Amino acid sequence: MSFFRSLICITLVAPAPLFSLIAQNAAPTPTYDVSSVKPHDPMDRSMSWNTDGDGFRAVNVDLKNLISSAWNLRLDQVVGEPSWADDLHWDVSGKATELTPDQLKKLTPEQRNQMMQQLLGERFHIRVHLETRTGPVFTLVAAKGGIKLNPVPMTAEERASGKVAGTRLRGTGGPVMVMEGTKVPLSLLVRNLSGNLHRTVIDKTGLPADSVYDFTLRWARDNGTGPEADTDVLPMPLALEDQLGLHLQAGSGPVEVLVVDHLEKPAAN
Repeated sequence: MSFFRSLICITLVAPAPLFSLIAQNAAPTPTYDVSSVKPHDPMDRSMSWNTDGDGFRAVNVDLKNLISSAWNLRLDQVVGEPSWADDLHWDVSGKATELTPDQLKKLTPEQRNQMMQQLLGERFHIRVHLETRTGPVFTLVAAKGGIKLNPVPMTAEERASGKVAGTRLRGTGGPVMVMEGTKVPLSLLVRNLSGNLHRTVIDKTGLPADSVYDFTLRWARDNGTGPEADTDVLPMPLALEDQLGLHLQAGSGPVEVLVVDHLEKPAAN
């Protein structure tokens, strides 16, 4: 399991061969005009990923993690990459030296992703396209005992802004994870579930799309064959039913994937 994606789980105008996903009429996007890409020292086991005001730095990270982060997708949604994109680890950094502090503050998460896409295009010559394939999914429905989520009120200003407070994911120092949501729509909960289950989750609860909820979900991490350690805390599917009244049905359905058409190992800085 990816270290980075387990802790948490889009475009600019450019010639068509670069990304294949670029909106041709999009406004110009800021870029990391200074970048560095170096092979990570295999003797160094340190690992980090930091984003600050004018840039970011990732240490000891594989390229697949960088791609999934840049396109805001789960690792399992990135396909077609060469084996070295999973096996080789890099130290990657980028800085936007031409932006003012005020411009940096106004950058949206989508713009940050676009800047990362541009960097990957320049340094790894990545070309990708999106496809919808049939794959394993979970359908989210009401549990037999009924849904235990209750909508919370929003002010007129909150509804007009379209902003939500968000979710927070934290560990407890052991195998137990806690997800806390404050005034979030079900779509955000579904996205978080997909990221933690590493599988697309499709909402079939029938809950109103414009309602928001407060919730706390506590579950034991699962290594694929059962809980990672002895604990009386339930795994996520059972915790969802017990705490939120939501049931996951396994099946097949449409899954959006990012297909990597081309990658090159970067030239030396």
